[in-house]
Amino acid sequence: IKEIQTLKNELFDVISPDNMYEKIAQEKLTILISEELIDLINSGKNASLIAETVKIRQNLTDELGYVIPAVKFKETEGLEANEYAIDVRGIKVFSGRVHPGYLMYYYDQLNITRKPKNTIEDIDSVTGQKILWIEESKTRNFWEKGLTPAQVIAKSLEHASIKYVNEILDYNDVNRYIEIAGSSNLFLIENVIPNFISVAELRSLFVSLLREKVPLKDIVYIFERLNDLSQQDDKDDLSEKFRLAVSRYICNAIADKNKNIYAVKLSDKIVKSLQKTNWSYKSIPAKKLVKQLLQTINEHSISTSNLTVISPVYAREKMFNLLNQYIAEIHVLSSEELCDEFNIELIADINE
Repeated sequence: IKEIQTLKNELFDVISPDNMYEKIAQEKLTILISEELIDLINSGKNASLIAETVKIRQNLTDELGYVIPAVKFKETEGLEANEYAIDVRGIKVFSGRVHPGYLMYYYDQLNITRKPKNTIEDIDSVTGQKILWIEESKTRNFWEKGLTPAQVIAKSLEHASIKYVNEILDYNDVNRYIEIAGSSNLFLIENVIPNFISVAELRSLFVSLLREKVPLKDIVYIFERLNDLSQQDDKDDLSEKFRLAVSRYICNAIADKNKNIYAVKLSDKIVKSLQKTNWSYKSIPAKKLVKQLLQTINEHSISTSNLTVISPVYAREKMFNLLNQYIAEIHVLSSEELCDEFNIELIADINE
C-alpha cells in the first residue's frame, strides 16, 4: 500500500500543472558542444568557454548597454567532431568547428611563407574570411596572437546575440530600460510612454538600434531624444528620425580613437538597381556590390568592422539589411548622419 501511495505521489508531481508550466519556459541562449569540446566547460579544466562567455556578456553590457541572459551549455551527440552550435530559443542559428590545442588566425593576418605542419584550413563562420588553425606549440614566436577555441565560440555567441536580438530582447528587458530611465527622470517616461510611443514600438526601436550596434547604454539620453521627437505629430520613419537625432552618438560608436570613419559612398544608381530587384541579396547587383566592397576592404587592409557604407537616407535601412547578409560587421550610415566633428575618410566611391 505504501508503494502504491508513493507511486501516486510521484505521478501527481509529474502531472502537476505547476510542474507542467515550468517545462514551457525556453532558454534564450544555449551553446551546444560535441564530446571533443567537453573540457571547455569542465570546471576541473579551467572551464575556459564559461569564462569567455562571461566576458562577452560583460562587453555587450559595457559597450552597447545590451544585457543578454545567462548562457546554458549542453553536450549533444547530434554534432560532428569538434563542432559547436548556438541555439536561440531552442532553434539552431549558428554552427562552426574549433580545434582544441590549436589557435585560430585569419589568413591575411599572418605573414608566413610556409604553413606549419598539421595546419588546418577553414572559413570563419562569422566573417567569411579564410582562417588557419595552427598547433599552439608552433605559435610561440608569432607576432600575432591567435584566438583559442573558447574565444572563437564566444565570438560566435556575440555575433548571434546581435543578429538575433529580436528573438532575445523581450518586454521584460525593455521594462528594465524604462525603469532605469524613470529612476533618473520620471517625466521623460510619462511624457513619452504610451502617448507618443508604445512599449511594443519602443522594443522594435531598440531592436533596430542594437542590430546595428547603436549603444543603448546612455538610456536617459535615448529617452531625452525620444521626448524631443514626441513634439512632432508624424511618427513615420521614427527609427531613421531617431538616428538623425542621435547621429553624433552613432558616429562616435563607429569611429576609431582618432575620430576617423573609413567610408565607401554609394551612388543613387546603385540604390535604384537594387530597388528594381526588390532588395534581393541573391540578385546580380547585390552580389556585384558585395564583391566591390570586399575588394575595397582587401585593397585598403581594413577590417569589415571598420568599414562604413554611406547610403541615401531613404534606402539606408534596406541597404544594411541586404549587406548584413554577406558582411556581418558592416556599418551603413546616411550622409545626413555624418557629423562634422568626425573625419570621414572616403576610400572609395562606387557608382556602378
